[in-house]
Amino acid sequence: LCVALVSLVICGGFAAALAEEPGGEFGIPSAMLYEGYLTAALDRFETIVHPTASVSRTAKLGNGVVVFQIATITTIVKVGNHVIILPNSIVSHDSIVGDYCCITGGVAISGMVKIGEFCYVGTGSSIRNGVTVGKNSLIGMGSVVTKDIESDSVVYGAPAKFIRKT
Repeated sequence: LCVALVSLVICGGFAAALAEEPGGEFGIPSAMLYEGYLTAALDRFETIVHPTASVSRTAKLGNGVVVFQIATITTIVKVGNHVIILPNSIVSHDSIVGDYCCITGGVAISGMVKIGEFCYVGTGSSIRNGVTVGKNSLIGMGSVVTKDIESDSVVYGAPAKFIRKT
């Protein structure tokens, strides 16, 4: 919610409303919380792609996505909202990356991979074709994921093995 508050102020259009109508949780007017205004403000996050990154014309990036230098997103990839893709990472064809994920540096995601919401993929990891990573999962640095990962799991190693629930 703190991120939402900052975005409301930065968005400008809501700054006056915040000043005029006190009350509500954290000083946000109750009307903004319950009539969809907060949702409208959250849709205003910018998607930022570094000039040296390569993003296919057929890829779809959600709101608030940040793609760092030399990252590659190939054809028919769908990236959810508020995802960060760090340098030298590759997301290959027909893959889906859920909302609020962090794809760290040097990650290779092969084709037709599905990554659930709130996942973290550690530096230098590789995910094989057709693998599904469940939501809220963490893949440790340098891991090689060859099989599906259940939701709420911590895995690492080559090949990646289940360590514990998150």
